[in-house]
Amino acid sequence: MKIAILTQPLHNNYGGNLQNFALQKVLKDLGHQPVTIDRHIAPTLREKLKFSYFKRLLLSFLGRCERPSFKSYFSKAHEAYICEDVSRFIDAHINTHESMHHL
Repeated sequence: MKIAILTQPLHNNYGGNLQNFALQKVLKDLGHQPVTIDRHIAPTLREKLKFSYFKRLLLSFLGRCERPSFKSYFSKAHEAYICEDVSRFIDAHINTHESMHHL
C-alpha cells in the first residue's frame, strides 16, 4: 500500500528526521511504500512569520508580552555545514515528494 507521511518540513530538525526515517523503515518492513511529503514554506508565509516575530519583539519591549527567543548558537558557516550534512542524510535515507505550503 502507498502511504504518504505528512510531517514538519525536513531541514535541521534532527529528531524529526530520525523519527521520519524510522517510520519509513517500519512501514517498508511491513511491505508498504511510504513517501514523506517534504513541505516548503512559501516566501509569503515566511514573510508573515518574520513580521509576527518582530511584532512580538516590539510588544515585549512595550511590556505587553514575553520576549520571543530567536537566536542561533552556531556561526553561519557551521549552520551551512549542518544543513549540507542533514540534506545528504535526507537524500540518502528518506523517500520524499516536495510540496509548497501556501497560506
